[in-house]
Amino acid sequence: MCSYRKILSLVVVLCMILLCSGCGNNADAGKYSIEESLVGEVDIAQLSSNRFTQLDSSTQKPLPSYGLDGYKLVCENENLALYIDEEIASIRVADKKSGYVWGALTEKDPENLNKTWTSFAQSVVSISYMDKTGSTKQIGAGHSSAKCKYKYTDNGFICKVDFGRKVDISLEAKVTLEKDNIKFSVNDETIEEDGENFVAMIYFAPFFGSTVSDNSDGYLFVPDGSGALIRYQKPKKYLKSYSERVYGLDYAIDNLNELNDLKSNRPRDMLKANSTITMPVFGVSLGVNRNAILGRVSKGDSYAYINASPAGVVTDYNWATASFIYRQVYSQPTSKNGAGVPVVQKSRNTVNPEMEIYFLSGENANYSGMAAKYSEILKDEGILKDNINNTESNLYLDFIAADVEKQLIGNKEKTVTSMEYIKNSLEKLNSNGVKNISLSLLGWQQGGLSGYKKSSVYSNTVIGEFADFADIKKILSENGGELSFYTDPLRAKEIQINSRVDAGINLSQSPICDTAVDTKKFLGDTWYLKTETAFKYLNKQFNALNKENLSVSLDGGNLLYGEYLVNSFISREETKGFIEEKVSKIYSKQKNLAVYNPNQYLLPFVSAYRNAPISCNQEIYITDSVPFLQLVLSGNMVLVAPYANENFYSKIDMLKCLEYNMYPSFILTEESNLELEKTTLSDRVSTCFDNWEKTICDIDSFICSALQNVRGKQMLSHKRINQTVFMTTYENGVMYINYGEEQYKTPDGATVEPESFYFCEVKDNG
Repeated sequence: MCSYRKILSLVVVLCMILLCSGCGNNADAGKYSIEESLVGEVDIAQLSSNRFTQLDSSTQKPLPSYGLDGYKLVCENENLALYIDEEIASIRVADKKSGYVWGALTEKDPENLNKTWTSFAQSVVSISYMDKTGSTKQIGAGHSSAKCKYKYTDNGFICKVDFGRKVDISLEAKVTLEKDNIKFSVNDETIEEDGENFVAMIYFAPFFGSTVSDNSDGYLFVPDGSGALIRYQKPKKYLKSYSERVYGLDYAIDNLNELNDLKSNRPRDMLKANSTITMPVFGVSLGVNRNAILGRVSKGDSYAYINASPAGVVTDYNWATASFIYRQVYSQPTSKNGAGVPVVQKSRNTVNPEMEIYFLSGENANYSGMAAKYSEILKDEGILKDNINNTESNLYLDFIAADVEKQLIGNKEKTVTSMEYIKNSLEKLNSNGVKNISLSLLGWQQGGLSGYKKSSVYSNTVIGEFADFADIKKILSENGGELSFYTDPLRAKEIQINSRVDAGINLSQSPICDTAVDTKKFLGDTWYLKTETAFKYLNKQFNALNKENLSVSLDGGNLLYGEYLVNSFISREETKGFIEEKVSKIYSKQKNLAVYNPNQYLLPFVSAYRNAPISCNQEIYITDSVPFLQLVLSGNMVLVAPYANENFYSKIDMLKCLEYNMYPSFILTEESNLELEKTTLSDRVSTCFDNWEKTICDIDSFICSALQNVRGKQMLSHKRINQTVFMTTYENGVMYINYGEEQYKTPDGATVEPESFYFCEVKDNG
């Protein structure tokens, strides 16, 4: 009897054969319709889900009124004025441009919060602390049991706070007024723990800009996926708020199983893991295009969380902030079967946290304005560079050469795509007008994608010598494309490494391994290598490829974890610096680097951002997805969407690529998926190029032709115009996306056809 996976594969392949009806060319350079070969009609109902941006409120509810009674002026400049109430250790900031005064709570003693929550919410610095059992409590500097001493400077103040005898923790928080922002910081050397309690987390003005219920219009912004909004609503009984670690979990201490824990009854092996936070930012909007703040972690990002709580989670307030981890509780094994006891992290993390808040008003007081400000900051700091000119690629194809196949006894290497097949596939695409292809070869080493030895240096591939790729390189380069060899340095299957030597070690002194829930899954467990070991292996292989004038593409750009051996300690921050150094050296030699899911610190070395998220992770309290990441990065690098042949090839998906300025990608093989059932590729439903050739042509014709209008241009703003039309503004024009079944007339009188787009170019008369 056929398995469920076989039946599903046959259905998908049959659908593609029936639906793929040829490649089309469009004579009109400004208007395109998606070819009928693409799967499915546009489901308008999806536009009301949190996968899309929603319409702003048409009302203008009152803004929170943060008065200045009891506050004294500390300092000011031409843009901002900083005030403080010493008694409650709370600040106010006046934005001189808009005239609006920002604060945490509108009242000193609100009726809807107890004293502990009140002090935590409005204090300039608050902490959560734990005892030796891991029991955690919180307190703010303005609590009645705390004592604060202030030292004023020309541009701010230092608050030395003693949290009281029951807590026995003290520290110094510094607040600095800068040109267009305020900066909070703590020097770790000022933290004193004199009793049996330990600092767990530090927060700066956590409720700054908070609102109650739906009393005001606006939203919280979080860097979830591509970007997400939590619009203000009446309190609901959510089980949890948004609290995600910047750069993902630290596998050396965090519970690895959280990675795929989507709170579902289905096995997590069958679910896609959430996108991790790659940019340490958050935001608060008050009113529609009236006032907003952008929060940014400028130091201590390796130990930061982004937190956002909608009304209904503990309190009736909407609030967002960053927090910084100093200690965690981890599981110390007490038996061989994995049972353990909770233990408080002995050594405090070296964090030295710093958080900045920028003030926006008017037309900039929204998620687009937040993104524009953040892009400006990253450019000023040299994190964003003009890398887009390094690559002309519009279409990204990942071909898998080989994998490991399960046998009755042992395993064997299985070639799934030949070199000649890749060459012929490229020639077919070129003959149909598909150019500028970036081709990455996966599983090219002997042993295949999940069977090659990480420590080995390969001087040829499983499908031919390096020199044999000359024809493929020529076909690609003559048509504006490029070739790279894929590598995932940090992750491995057990057969690829010596786990006792190569695997990273967590705080429990166990190898870092993500154990598959489905114990019958072929090579299901994923092991994580010591970072230094992984990049030592990668460097040797890269040098071998570089000598042949061949490039690499890097997966795992969002992975960051420390290592906690008994006699040595490598912090997450040290690991971050190490990875930056190694990747920069690769980039300096090949100058064109595609990285899958890169964290922010890798952006200076990225030409193509692979597998970029195109929506939020769809938590129940999130109301909108927004292209914050795309707004920040467009014009600085190519943004590449998830694989189109993995449930991302419908009309609505292709239109969203245009809305978000993202280029398509496919993962492909020569073999049909029925032949891959006993390999680690068995979860991939449809990868055979023959079944996708015509769809690739149509998608390339539609998306790439459209996006050539804005190639290398900065995305300036994004908004939803009506129920079915979205508008993305670039430095050279405006792109209208019409998801609806009716024509849309633009303000300049142009027509946007149904399920199509229109680009209105703005001529530079300068």
